[in-house]
Amino acid sequence: MPERKLTPRQKKFVALYEGNATKAAIKAGYSKKTAYSIGQENLKKPEVIKALQEREKEETGPLVASRIERQQFWTAVMRGKLGKVKIKMEHRLKASELLGKSEADFTEKVLHSGLDNLAEDLKAARLRREQAESQSLPKKSK
Repeated sequence: MPERKLTPRQKKFVALYEGNATKAAIKAGYSKKTAYSIGQENLKKPEVIKALQEREKEETGPLVASRIERQQFWTAVMRGKLGKVKIKMEHRLKASELLGKSEADFTEKVLHSGLDNLAEDLKAARLRREQAESQSLPKKSK
């Protein structure tokens, strides 16, 4: 099925849409009587949806860092390679942590083959977590 192109009014609607379809339809030249239904109808049309998504991507694309950009930045901070800037170890560790979280390095996966051993698996996972927490907590002095 060939992709349909936007009409001149639909193009104007896309350019003027700011979250209120009725207002955008009126500003685009549709009748005030039919603006509500036309606006809602436009928001359901695949070609209008695609045009709105492309417009949003163009407007916000340069402003929002992508996942890859964030990971590259965290990697540079972690390695202490941001030009001549001296990076504190606490910031390098935090960058390392954020990078690990973004890669799901710290998620524990419990595999089971049904509900037969689920209770036992959960109990074992809780025990492992408690042991890890007790090892990482500082000892209280008396």
